[in-house]
Amino acid sequence: MGPIDPLLLPLWALCVPLTLWSVFTALRGEQQPAAALAVLALGWGLGIAALLLPLSGLPAAGAGLALAANGAMILNYLQAGDAAGAPDAFEALFERLEDPVIVLDPDARVRAANGAVGELLGYPEEQLLGEPFATALPDLLPVAQSNAVETSVTWQPRGDEVERNHRVVIVELADGGRALQLVDTTEHDFAAQRLQLADQRLEAANASVDRLTLCDELTGLANQRAFVDELEREVQRHRRSERRFGVISIEADHFQLLAEQHGVAFRDRALSLIARAIEVEVRDTDLCARLDGDEFAVLAVQMKAPSLVNLAERIRKRVLKVRPHSPDGERVRMSVSCGVGIFDPREDDLRRLLARTNQYLAEAKRTGRNKVVSGD
Repeated sequence: MGPIDPLLLPLWALCVPLTLWSVFTALRGEQQPAAALAVLALGWGLGIAALLLPLSGLPAAGAGLALAANGAMILNYLQAGDAAGAPDAFEALFERLEDPVIVLDPDARVRAANGAVGELLGYPEEQLLGEPFATALPDLLPVAQSNAVETSVTWQPRGDEVERNHRVVIVELADGGRALQLVDTTEHDFAAQRLQLADQRLEAANASVDRLTLCDELTGLANQRAFVDELEREVQRHRRSERRFGVISIEADHFQLLAEQHGVAFRDRALSLIARAIEVEVRDTDLCARLDGDEFAVLAVQMKAPSLVNLAERIRKRVLKVRPHSPDGERVRMSVSCGVGIFDPREDDLRRLLARTNQYLAEAKRTGRNKVVSGD
């Protein structure tokens, strides 16, 4: 043994604890520290062997070779552990998925199914393994055969009492098989339906408010606010396109006296019948309104003065046919007076137009009622 033989004892003393330390670390599952120690042992051992072999021969270099062999063994152990542990890690992850996942082989047989599948179906998922998908889950067969990446299905699992909605994510596997992930959207869809229903009810409520705001509750005609708003818009349209329009002011004759004689129920019935008589004669493009009490009005568009007067006459004659029953069973004769005005942009604004038609209405009442008066 050469002059460096006294180094053998400390070298061997170094190899033994380093070897034990790396093995113990690897066995405890601390892979990163164990790998670092193994690489250190491999490199250090080879370096010692290369240094001592030419100087002291094989016995002295044996310590380094033993240390290097230990490092190589630990690295091999760690790599083998990673390879063996990968399937276990995948299986654990597969089982922990909350959504049901079914894996099919290229022949469309069930290769794997996680525990969520068993919970969905109400029996152990192992019963599905090896079964043709068409037999195991016939309700989902169209989904499994779909070429889409994602689709939806409504079906009733065997273990469930109600239909469920599922979004199905389809993944093509390298070997020709498929993986299906079933995401239950039933509660989400139900919540969306409830939200849609709530929106519809809100729209209906808003429409109801609009009707109450712009509609006369008794007759169903537009009210004064709606009539004036539309009349203002019509003035603006006329200024842009010179579209003709006119107004008929209507008032029931001696109505206050009739209401006092026959009561509130008769009054309301008579007003409703007058409203229907006006509606029968006007066009869909015209607007009928009850302004206040026994006063009505018609906004007629694209109509010249003679045609507007003729419309007012038809309304007057139609109301004459209205004969509501009094509380005593007597049929009461009704009539109306009308004032007719055509909008004249050279002289009129909204206020002047309404004042002029009301002036014609007052003249019709003053000169005998049950007539139509216009400025033409």
